[in-house]
Amino acid sequence: MRKTFTYTDYLVVAMMVVMVVVVFPDFFKARENRQTKTCIANLRQIKDAKLQWGKDALEGKSRVWIPIFEATNLEEKDLAPKYLSKMPECPSDGVYTIGTPSHPPKCSIHGPLKN
Repeated sequence: MRKTFTYTDYLVVAMMVVMVVVVFPDFFKARENRQTKTCIANLRQIKDAKLQWGKDALEGKSRVWIPIFEATNLEEKDLAPKYLSKMPECPSDGVYTIGTPSHPPKCSIHGPLKN
């Protein structure tokens, strides 16, 4: 005797499909939100390190240094390891641009840090 699927079996499978269709987009959205929040936190760390670097760089200097200071394009070696234990990495595989002391750091995927 051959066993066939009953209506109950089909109903269970259909409910599982509906659950998958509803739940999976939420998982992807939550992952994307988490990556964005982590990236923003990393950009804030870089911004704070830049502020500390600027404070140390201008200590004891006259106002004549400010235009030179503002034109300085900072690099990773300027901030790590003294002001950051290590340079943060974007969770979305973006690239961080540190920039000048007066401009916020940027991520190639999530954009600049907004105040």
